[in-house]
Amino acid sequence: MGISNIEGKEAALGLVSIFKAKDQMQSVGLKGCNLGVDGAKAVAEYVSVSASLTSLNLLNNDIGPEGVKAVADALSVNASLTECRLRGNRYGVEGWSVIFNALRNAPNSKITTWDLSGERLGPEIAKPLSEYISVSGSLTKLDIRWN
Repeated sequence: MGISNIEGKEAALGLVSIFKAKDQMQSVGLKGCNLGVDGAKAVAEYVSVSASLTSLNLLNNDIGPEGVKAVADALSVNASLTECRLRGNRYGVEGWSVIFNALRNAPNSKITTWDLSGERLGPEIAKPLSEYISVSGSLTKLDIRWN
């Protein structure tokens, strides 16, 4: 069971509350819902406790650097997620570093694919990203084009 392309922040957050009550979702796609910081925190709460979620798409949600901490913490404890799309959220190097540092210390992470294309990361991301890659036992695909 999965959803994608929900219109509007309120609808997306309403669905997240339903997901929390009944953890059966395998795929959640909330691309372009303008979730912001509060929405990111709500989604992160669900991700941190879900045992069934394998795919998460939060592309273009204006999560920004403040919401990235909640997302990173959730990713670090989730053991079922294999695909995660987080581009277009204005994380910057600092935010992506928070994510990769959290995952570096998460031995149960099963994420296989990261798409970092077009995130304008530059050379500053090399250290946290390489440290994460060196300990990840599941990563099989990394897209860093247009950086």
